[in-house]
This record gives sequence, structure tokens and C-alpha cells, in this order.
Amino acid sequence: DEALVTCSTVSGDVENIKAHAVIDFQTPTSNNNYTWYRKYADGWVEQGGVVTTTNSYEQTIVLPVSMSDAHYTITATGGDTPGGGGYQTVSWRGQTATQFGVFSAYGGTWYANTIYWRVEGMAAS
Repeated sequence: DEALVTCSTVSGDVENIKAHAVIDFQTPTSNNNYTWYRKYADGWVEQGGVVTTTNSYEQTIVLPVSMSDAHYTITATGGDTPGGGGYQTVSWRGQTATQFGVFSAYGGTWYANTIYWRVEGMAAS
């Protein structure tokens, strides 16, 4: 009986692993504007990229993989300010299933900056 329970548990674990297996991906290159993604069999997607904002302007990030809705997690970070004055604040807004806007500021002033972004959540079916 114990062997049967162990077999059943292992079988369940294997099914869970298969459900979260990577089924599609894209690596970042200059041809795809340095965006990447990993799609999983269970519908989860992780994606990200690099964008350079310009002074006083928000950059629109168009997601390489559409999300199921606007409820996903965004992480975005920027580098050091020009001249090494400190790190910039990176913010986003206008989050939809297919895009969001990102911008950076330091001391209340918008700055041109390279922003590294990452999104994760459920992909559109």
C-alpha cells in the first residue's frame, strides 16, 4: 500500500511539473527590441525587456505576449542618473492586457533612462 501511495504521489508531481513546463519562449535580440518571454503550459507567462525613455516622455511598452487582463505584476528598474547623482524612480501607468506606460524621474524631474522591465501573470488564451 505504501508503494502505491508513493507511486501516486510521484505521478501527481510529474503531472504538476508537466503543467508548468515551458512551451514557448523568445530570447532577447536586437531584432525583437530586446524583449523576451517564457510561456508555460498552465497559461503563466513571464516576459520582459529593455526600453530607453526620453526626457519628459513616457514610453509605451507593448507586451510581446498579451495577458489575460490588466491584473499582472510589473517590475521595472532604472539605472544610475546621469553624472552618478543617484538612482531614479521608475513608475508605470495605463496598464492594459497588451501594454503599459513607463517613465523615470529623479528628484521630481523626468530623466532619459534605460529601464529594465518584467511582467508576469496569466497569458491570454
